[in-house]
Amino acid sequence: MRGPVALSVAGLALLALAWVALSGAFQGLAKDFEGPGSTEVEIPRAGDYRLWLYTRTYLDGTFREFPEQLPDGTRVVARTPDGDEAIRLQSSRATLTYTSGQTERVALGRFHFPEPGTYTILAEGMEDAHAFTLREVRFLEHARRAALFGIPGVVMFLAGIVWGIVVATSGRRDEEPGS
Repeated sequence: MRGPVALSVAGLALLALAWVALSGAFQGLAKDFEGPGSTEVEIPRAGDYRLWLYTRTYLDGTFREFPEQLPDGTRVVARTPDGDEAIRLQSSRATLTYTSGQTERVALGRFHFPEPGTYTILAEGMEDAHAFTLREVRFLEHARRAALFGIPGVVMFLAGIVWGIVVATSGRRDEEPGS
């Protein structure tokens, strides 16, 4: 009976590793800032970063609400570390929203930063204040890693359970009279 238990425990260990790998998808850069205006952001690695617009959140200890869309004529760009070139915000194809407690945000789009460095995010063309957050998009990378551990983990865990049931029931048949 040790074999099925060991297989199930190994499966659970792989599932735990999958959970740790997936939890990494929700970490990484998260930079909050307000517009209109500019803010410097240290980009730790090249890749995609999603720009979110807060519609409800706490800022400086005060609960604030903002419109769900930016006014017409608003422009949000990122300037490269040398200050010359602007990186355009690529609009989201689908409406993504995130709600947690009193915080709600809507995805505006994503920036692709070609290399690490200090970039300047410029939000202009709006009169009223708006709150933004820039977050690293790494979910797929971590989801693949989680699947690498999770799929074998589920298979091993279920195989251990089934094997244990087979071993347990085959022992009972031998003990039954007339079999």
